[in-house]
Amino acid sequence: MNRDSWPLRSDFQDYWSRLVPDTGEPATVQGEILWATLDLSGMYGNSGGGNWRERPDYYEALADRVIAVLCDGTLGEDEAGFVQRVVTELRLYCRGVDRQAREPDCADVDRLPNLALEWCKRHPLLVPRSPTR
Repeated sequence: MNRDSWPLRSDFQDYWSRLVPDTGEPATVQGEILWATLDLSGMYGNSGGGNWRERPDYYEALADRVIAVLCDGTLGEDEAGFVQRVVTELRLYCRGVDRQAREPDCADVDRLPNLALEWCKRHPLLVPRSPTR
């Protein structure tokens, strides 16, 4: 992972290196949520959402998982509302179907990985994830 220019918290790299393998999928929910949020953020930052239209099933699944995990009550109502809003804006904009869709703020999308990190810190016991999406 080389995301030095991203506004990630300083301890994100430590969690990433412990929870996200170099190849294959993460074995834990913690690794999965770090990977999913960073992938969504990178996709939006690098392609402005164009990759979503190329792989809609993949990105829809990531968005579903981000909402399911980060809106589980761990981070509180305000943060859950923020995640729900940002992921919904991202979906609508990146699908490219609704020309009236609000363009998500890059700073908001880039905040998702830091919220995932906070979720991981509040769940120090590793939670195995299902290998199927």
